[in-house]
Amino acid sequence: MKRRVRTHKGCVLGVSLVLGGALGIAGPLPKSSSAEIAEIRAVYQEVEALRLGEKLKPKTAPISEFEDATLYSDSEGRARLYIESLGGQDSVVTVNAYFDRSENLRFVFCRAGAVNDTILEHRYYLDKNGKTLKKNIALVQGAGYPWDWATVEKEVVFGRARSPKESFGRFEAAARKKMETTTP
Repeated sequence: MKRRVRTHKGCVLGVSLVLGGALGIAGPLPKSSSAEIAEIRAVYQEVEALRLGEKLKPKTAPISEFEDATLYSDSEGRARLYIESLGGQDSVVTVNAYFDRSENLRFVFCRAGAVNDTILEHRYYLDKNGKTLKKNIALVQGAGYPWDWATVEKEVVFGRARSPKESFGRFEAAARKKMETTTP
């Protein structure tokens, strides 16, 4: 059973004011129209259709022992999907960032799972300029888990996912350098 976590309007404002710069949010979230959300959902559906139809070229690079990144590019070399998997022995967070044809980040879906059977989902809907229009949080199952969402949002959702090619390039270069130093 999904349980929606609803945030009181004042709490959203407080969090936005404290974390606004880091999260790309200035003040309360703007009112989003159903047309804007429909456009974002169309981007998601297009990218997923391309991925499932094997029309996107995936490249994967390790980030660390328990973390990796995959960049999916279309036939014109545009980033369309960036997936980063973060975690350890007790939990994992997977961040899926979807881009439109102009490589604008439009939708981010995060799914977190923990050893205590907790599953949490975060969804971020962004306009063409990268401003957050809507954010949904759903506790899918379990009692909860102390994930560090502030860091996930700052570093991945509103950090590395904003420039997926550059981020992926750094991970790829680090992996090559590590191989060069460990290969006899």
